[in-house]
Amino acid sequence: MKKSEEWNITSAKAYKIKGRTDFAERNPLNRCFVIVHGYCGTMNEHLHEEAARFFVERGYDIVRFNLQSQQHKLRDCTLQTHAHYLLSVLEKRCQSYKKIYLSGHSYGGPTIMIAQPENIAAICLWDPSFNLPALWNVMEHQDYDDFCILNFGGNEVIAGLEMAKEGRSRYETDECLALSKNIGCPLKVISASEGEEFEVYKIDDKSWHSSGHKENCRAVIPNSDHNFTKGNSLKLMLQETYDWFEKF
Repeated sequence: MKKSEEWNITSAKAYKIKGRTDFAERNPLNRCFVIVHGYCGTMNEHLHEEAARFFVERGYDIVRFNLQSQQHKLRDCTLQTHAHYLLSVLEKRCQSYKKIYLSGHSYGGPTIMIAQPENIAAICLWDPSFNLPALWNVMEHQDYDDFCILNFGGNEVIAGLEMAKEGRSRYETDECLALSKNIGCPLKVISASEGEEFEVYKIDDKSWHSSGHKENCRAVIPNSDHNFTKGNSLKLMLQETYDWFEKF
């Protein structure tokens, strides 16, 4: 049996999506875990590589994909675009699985919530962005004529005007809660204990976990940053995710 597969699909809107599936040696429950990276991330960043190793060892096939490409650059994307990518991957790469689980890191959180995927066993959001206008208010950014530069933890990335508009005016707390109410499956938010997302959480602790499924909940990983790079925070976060998925 092959251990992994690199693949490319074309969405209904003709976007080229590059992805990868890592296969568990044994997957008797026929389950798949789909990981959605953050705004300026990739499917191959350390967090997602470690998550893939961790869950493959525990009997999950792992699906990852990039939310931008040479053909469709990040500055031309919006959260609506990213949601379309996710739904395309679920349709074309995950239909054969009996159970599908989802995680989204950072902006991968709103990507999942906006997509409103169906037939998902459980969702776990990793330090997700929510109440986006409040997040943009505490995040460094600089406007120019036809783009915006965002500072993500010291890394500057270019956002298109539509993404900037979306972040400043959409998906405030009430809209986030409305999205979670419609999801239908159990959802857990795992927050880091520092960073812009946590600053917003300290001001507004509702987020997505307080609406929707009766088992929705939140956990905070102590001594952790946004990418869970400090100490044993990544191991704790992955174990928390695994324990959550195993309930469903």
